[in-house]
Amino acid sequence: MTAEQETFKRFLEWSFEDHAEDIIRTIVWLNSHMVKIRREYPKEYLAYKALSNQELNQVICEALLPF
Repeated sequence: MTAEQETFKRFLEWSFEDHAEDIIRTIVWLNSHMVKIRREYPKEYLAYKALSNQELNQVICEALLPF
């Protein structure tokens, strides 16, 4: 995985844990709070924006693989 993928994966895992390991709630929260994420987590936001859809899907798959 690329450095951007690793950065976003850590953020996704943190958010996933914060939302009781519910991936739907996590994705909805991420989508609904992009302005907040851009402001409060600029490194993670830039990593997210640098990823293609395929790379994002790979991050999600790797984050959920243990489940």
